[in-house]
Amino acid sequence: MFETCFIVNFEDASEGEIYKLLEFLDIDKNFIKDKSKDFLAKVLPKAVGKTLIKYISCCALNIKLDDIKMEKGPKGKPFLKGFSGFHFNISHTNWAVIIFISKSCVGVDAERIREINLKISNKFFCSQEKEFVLRSCDKTSAFFEVWTRKEAYTKYLGTGIFDTFASVNILDLKNTCKIKTFRSKELFISICKGEDFEFNVVELSAADMCRIFENFRHELKKSHIYMDFKRKNKDFN
Repeated sequence: MFETCFIVNFEDASEGEIYKLLEFLDIDKNFIKDKSKDFLAKVLPKAVGKTLIKYISCCALNIKLDDIKMEKGPKGKPFLKGFSGFHFNISHTNWAVIIFISKSCVGVDAERIREINLKISNKFFCSQEKEFVLRSCDKTSAFFEVWTRKEAYTKYLGTGIFDTFASVNILDLKNTCKIKTFRSKELFISICKGEDFEFNVVELSAADMCRIFENFRHELKKSHIYMDFKRKNKDFN
């Protein structure tokens, strides 16, 4: 299972599948029924990602849910305490969550391709990166290629985008790490590791997640990690 990229895309999920997932996650659907679609597009991936990484950890390490102790590094990068050979990173974008698990340090970022004001590159890209975007036939795709690679790199370092994002030239890393970028439908995904690597891709739908969480339901209840969404809503800001 190691060196695997899990992609969960909810874009084509039915309303029934979404509400079933909310039920598994103990999120009161009455709480969100008056919220906008954009709100749910952000909340659902974060909520599912929190539980899915626990499920993947149990399967990969053959441990019980109660053995999982998630902590955060100085800059907020999450890690699994007590399992030095198990690394993961999570990225959320509208209607999707991506999780990469590895035996060594990793950073992952994903963005859903959409129209964007390219002037944002003036703030976050170096001159070489801006030139790369401007000379590309598909400037929007080029922008997201650079953006996801930069963010995957900073997440790999564990520094956070505000510390190093603008100062990094992702087109000239001088062999300090390896970054691989690929597309899954309308998602641009970049993965960064310290050495060359190959990986598997597992694509999951909302229906797949419903089946996984159905099997995981007993462990979730037994370990009391169901979410009181209204109480912990600050976690989703």
